[in-house]
Amino acid sequence: MLNAENAVLGSVLIDSNCLGDLRGIVTPDDFPTERGRDIFRAMCHLADKEKPVDPLVILEAIGGGRESELFLLDLMQITPTAANAKEYAELLAQKAMGRNLHNALSDGIDELASGGKPRAVCGNLQGQLESIASRESGKGLISSLDAMVEFANYRDALSEGKTRAAVKTGYTALDNMLGGGLVREGLYILAARPSVGKTTTALNICESIAEAGKAVLFVSLEMSTRQLSAKRIAMESGLSSQYILNKKALGDEEQKKMFRAISAIGDRPLSFNRWPGATVEDIGFLARQIKGLELVVVDYLGLISTREGRSLYEKITYISGALKRLARSLGVPILSLAQLNRETTGRKDNEPKLSDLRDSGAIEQDADGVMLLHCPTGVPKSENGITPAELRLILAKNRHGATGDIGLSFYLASGRIKEHYG
Repeated sequence: MLNAENAVLGSVLIDSNCLGDLRGIVTPDDFPTERGRDIFRAMCHLADKEKPVDPLVILEAIGGGRESELFLLDLMQITPTAANAKEYAELLAQKAMGRNLHNALSDGIDELASGGKPRAVCGNLQGQLESIASRESGKGLISSLDAMVEFANYRDALSEGKTRAAVKTGYTALDNMLGGGLVREGLYILAARPSVGKTTTALNICESIAEAGKAVLFVSLEMSTRQLSAKRIAMESGLSSQYILNKKALGDEEQKKMFRAISAIGDRPLSFNRWPGATVEDIGFLARQIKGLELVVVDYLGLISTREGRSLYEKITYISGALKRLARSLGVPILSLAQLNRETTGRKDNEPKLSDLRDSGAIEQDADGVMLLHCPTGVPKSENGITPAELRLILAKNRHGATGDIGLSFYLASGRIKEHYG
């Protein structure tokens, strides 16, 4: 019977010179039958070994008997011509796309029927649909020429101010070390021991970007939106975050400062998650709803949910890789907060190292940059409540530039963290 699968195979048997073009259109997985996949895979293997791609050699490669021999001969007889091989391959690819789409939708329906959470199903389905769409649009493979044209277009857009190579953190010294800021599609880790200031540092970066009118998503898996709002208002007003969060009555001047801050930050394009927990797929689902997104912040990596039945090492390894893939898919940097091991507290200087990242070496491997927040006194303190605590932000890994460290002044009450130039 002549169909797209048999026509593609028959075309190669008639004229093996067409195989090179077909491999840019279809893969073995696009063939609906196991026999078709085996034959096409054998054809590609023979071509790679510079061996003849003819029925006898293929028959030997697949270990077939008389039935396979007759099938190969039949393919050559029923295929009218190899001149239309590309059209046959494109039809086969379209049919494969339809099957993949049907399977993705069916899996989503089955997952819902078995009690899956709708937002998790949406996130999984969206990722699968993106993968199917990118395969169809030819993004799975790009020629050298197309890559150069794409890069030239990127340079034109960059020189005309239509795009930016990196997202600035608001800390000039850090941006300089990073090579201009957080590179797009990059995964960055900001790690420290508890209570050193990870969340506050990340919020300061978010505010700097959002204040410039650029959209940011802050996914907090540890603090409520109310707590984060109090921190933001404190940073803007100079008031204590705990004061405005917990004090029953504020003075007139305090009220004025608070509402001025609310007015100033209310229109900034900084979005937060309402859900108390999230998977990487959930984070992607939220991020894709934000137009003009510049940065995603996750607080923090160890609290991201994943499938049951994984060891802690496997869980962190999976999440780290998934965040890196999500950054590439979204085309924006992801800044994920992470915990450090307790070993840092046992050293003479307490200074953290890359090896202190908790639970998986994959975090360091996947990350484009790793920043370690260090407080020489262990936990930031202020002797008089006014003098800022001193922090060091150590850029311990930087795939796109230099490493080094910068000094930060941490104003504990308000949560303002500024570069220290002293």
